[in-house]
Amino acid sequence: MLNESYLVQYYMLKKNLLTNIFILNFIVFLISISFILVSVAHTDEESKKIAEDILFTHQPLSTNACQGYYTERNFSNSEKHIKITANNLQVLENNISLLKGNVEAFHANKYLRSKTAKVYPDDKTNKIKDIELFDNVKLFSEGAIINGNYAKFDILNNTGIVKDAIYRINISSFKDRSEKYFGHGKSEVIIQEKEKYFNCKKVSFTTCTPYINSWHMRASKLDIDQEEQMAYAKHAIFYIRQVPVFYLPYFSFPISDERKSGFLYPWFNYSNSLGAGIKIPYYLNLAPNYDATLSPEYIHKHGMKFNGEFRFLSKITEGTLQTSFIQKDKTFINTQDTTPTNTALPNKITNRHLGQNRGEVKFKESFNFSKKISGAIDVHAVSDDDYLQDFNNSFNTLASNNLAQSAKLAYADPNWRIASEVIVYQTLSPSDLKAVTSRPYFNLPKITADTKYHNILKIVNVDNTAGYTNYWNPQEQLFGQWKQIQRYRTKPSLEINLEDKFGFIRPKVAVHVSKYNMYKFQLKKGKEIDLTPKFETTKIIPIYTVDSSLILEKLGEKYSQKLTARVMYSYIPEVDQNKIISLDSGYNSLSFNNLFKPNRFSGFDRVGDTKQISYGLSTDILPIDSNVPFVSMGIGQITYFKDRKVTICTTAGCSDNAFLGYVPIDNQFSPIAAFFNLQVNKILTWKNEIVYSHQKQSVDIFSSNLQYKPDKRKILNIGYSHIINGDQIIPTLTPTDKTQNLDQVNISTSLPINTYWSFYAGMSYNINADYFRHYFSGLEYNSCCWAIRLLTGRAYMGLDNTDKPKFDDKVYIQFVLKGLGSYATDDIHNLLKTHIPGFQDHLV
Repeated sequence: MLNESYLVQYYMLKKNLLTNIFILNFIVFLISISFILVSVAHTDEESKKIAEDILFTHQPLSTNACQGYYTERNFSNSEKHIKITANNLQVLENNISLLKGNVEAFHANKYLRSKTAKVYPDDKTNKIKDIELFDNVKLFSEGAIINGNYAKFDILNNTGIVKDAIYRINISSFKDRSEKYFGHGKSEVIIQEKEKYFNCKKVSFTTCTPYINSWHMRASKLDIDQEEQMAYAKHAIFYIRQVPVFYLPYFSFPISDERKSGFLYPWFNYSNSLGAGIKIPYYLNLAPNYDATLSPEYIHKHGMKFNGEFRFLSKITEGTLQTSFIQKDKTFINTQDTTPTNTALPNKITNRHLGQNRGEVKFKESFNFSKKISGAIDVHAVSDDDYLQDFNNSFNTLASNNLAQSAKLAYADPNWRIASEVIVYQTLSPSDLKAVTSRPYFNLPKITADTKYHNILKIVNVDNTAGYTNYWNPQEQLFGQWKQIQRYRTKPSLEINLEDKFGFIRPKVAVHVSKYNMYKFQLKKGKEIDLTPKFETTKIIPIYTVDSSLILEKLGEKYSQKLTARVMYSYIPEVDQNKIISLDSGYNSLSFNNLFKPNRFSGFDRVGDTKQISYGLSTDILPIDSNVPFVSMGIGQITYFKDRKVTICTTAGCSDNAFLGYVPIDNQFSPIAAFFNLQVNKILTWKNEIVYSHQKQSVDIFSSNLQYKPDKRKILNIGYSHIINGDQIIPTLTPTDKTQNLDQVNISTSLPINTYWSFYAGMSYNINADYFRHYFSGLEYNSCCWAIRLLTGRAYMGLDNTDKPKFDDKVYIQFVLKGLGSYATDDIHNLLKTHIPGFQDHLV
């Protein structure tokens, strides 16, 4: 008999198999559609006739995706009166004029033409009122061309009718684009009800060229409002070639860059974590300075999710409010009570709840009260620990464990910058990922005041950075830990800048002063928590530096070379800082530029004692006619005259060895830092950086990135990175374990196969840990009037509770009918832009 466990495994395997088969079939369907849609030129007489009527020049051998180009008539006539010409004129009864042969009528920005016409005068004024045209009728106006067998126009009232019409309208539905789109089609009748308003009956519409029949729309009625720059279709059927694919009883779309209310194209998304889903957004253009988008979304594994976005703008503020809400999440309800507790981490932070409803709020607002006073509010909050992990559609970034809520007010002028900020965090610890056991300190508040007065007497620079932060520990009942820390700091400096074209000498003295009031948890009357001062301490640390450089330049016939030698002496005395917790300090990463920072620590809680000389040599070789170096390279090092004593770690079992950028305290020399950049030409760039430790005879840091970009469509990036202790994903390993080193290969490409097809791919492979951090690949077909992208890939989501990498398989689809809009997943544009450096999206 089959046991229950086997049945559950069989059911899950069958469910996953059915889901994968569904996705595979959907992908095959999309690929099939793309092959059906591949543009094929038609050279029949009907296409030729349409092309002539809408001023399209066909170039079948052209590499242009449209296989030709549109021309537009130049309207330079500003005549207020009607001007009519013809080969022959005959006056009939009631002063009706019959015109034959090359009939042409001009009025303002309109041009009418036909073989035969009748002109009807006004009964009272005897001025031309109506004109009736027969046989090969053409109407040209700004943004529109109409052709037909018969037409009648009321010239004075700008109304009329055209029968058996072929038309063309100008469309530009993508902002900040140089490309122009044109829509055209046939209509049984076109009625011009008023100036720039056309009512089309039994009409077709497409943005494809006359020789390409990829897609078109047929509707019982299409109203084109050039004044409002909108088109409205009733009973619209969309066709792929001649095959109907879907029906809409009502459909509207903009024919300009203006924002209009209406349904946006729905989008489809699939991932292992979410399953299949569909979203149908509706855009509300509420006012010129604010709008909203409502996006109901059905997600197979979770149920119905409601998303909303509200954007606003005024003279002093702009912002965005985004909300999401899901009621009775079926997956969450089934799993939240059975999630095992991680007994090995009793202090694990949790925001899990037993409620059925889940949601998210994002709010960002910036203020500019004046040229000097600004402010900002940034809030991001979710209902529970697992929300971001469950609904993370992004391929590009991991869901954050700490969501910040902050408010800031700042004053800035050329010499002063003063800011006050409050920051609190919501810390998340998803149940299926590595547990989070501590929360960042809240800043209640954080105040900074920076001053800068440069070029006093042309050589004196005076600076000061100052601040106060009240750090508050949000964790409860962690007795013996710091509950509150008040930090006061200031760092005045005085620098003499002696500079000319041959180099500079800059002696500088700064004084780092900071004071800490530190409090711990203490029980008082049972569960009540009291704060008891532990101690107060002040540190005063002077920093002395003399920075200098010598610059030599040589001018040749084709190239110029600049050679720079730089030397900086730094002295910082030792001051005991072991009793001060490190709130924001870390080691500066090792690089050529960071050799010339006197303090080896970042942040404000550690000032590293040292007596050292930093020295480096760099050179730039530039073409005579360019400011971009052809070759740029440099090498440098630090010599220490004493051992360093100040460390970040002050607790038992903690070692600074684990920090990136750490140099052993008794080393006389720092690692050697160097860089080499080569700009071969406008299309090939090679950038390299290396940090070599001669004490260990090993490379601590090495990166090499090559980019080949002959044009905006064709890109190849190849990169390799090695960072010692750069992949500390498993804290149980020692920092010296080689598996903690980061060795990573990154490759990405955007490759046009031909005029229409492009291939995209990218991957990041962690060599030491032996897994792909991400990979994706896909195809794009981009024709004159439509485009489709299909990308699939796998994204790294984080470490599970057993320290194993967790991944999510994703499918991305983007479908564009040019001139109408796009159908896309949220992150396909960001995916390509982020993971293919140098990529420029031509579909947005």
